[in-house]
Amino acid sequence: MKRVLATLFVLLFLFSNCFSQVDPGARQIALARSNVSTSQDVFSIYNNPAGLSSLISREGGIFYSPAPFGIRELSTGSAAFCEPTSIGSFGAGFSVYGFDLYRETSVALAYSRKITSDFSIGITSIYRNISIRNYGSRGFLLFNAGANAKLGSKINLGFIIENATRSSLSNYANQIPVVLH
Repeated sequence: MKRVLATLFVLLFLFSNCFSQVDPGARQIALARSNVSTSQDVFSIYNNPAGLSSLISREGGIFYSPAPFGIRELSTGSAAFCEPTSIGSFGAGFSVYGFDLYRETSVALAYSRKITSDFSIGITSIYRNISIRNYGSRGFLLFNAGANAKLGSKINLGFIIENATRSSLSNYANQIPVVLH
């Protein structure tokens, strides 16, 4: 039994992704991004855009983390807005991560729609610019797509594919990973 647990522990750390920045939103951070299927607030634009279709009124949010882990260089600031309409929900967001030597800036636009009362889909287009002092900056466009399904009164199923277009910074493959949640 100890050998099985040790193997699982090692595999957990070998195959887990390590991200320096987190997607904004207090709920998303508190649940360690495990809320892909229950994300139903304005910050769904970053987590699972299908969740925007659950909003019934206009919503906006601001997120700021000045020094996570006591390190100012990891600061993150973000704002998001969602407008539900009769043809679906539209969202927009802006995010800045980093400091003067390394900075990531993102602008996001999203659309989400309920297909049935228990199933919704969404897509987010994100223009991201990475700037490194003395090396320049580069911008790229990527798309995230997500879906939510309500399977019962207390069971939801969520799915998101990040960087569905396999965007890259240059001619090297897999610089920006395609991530499934």
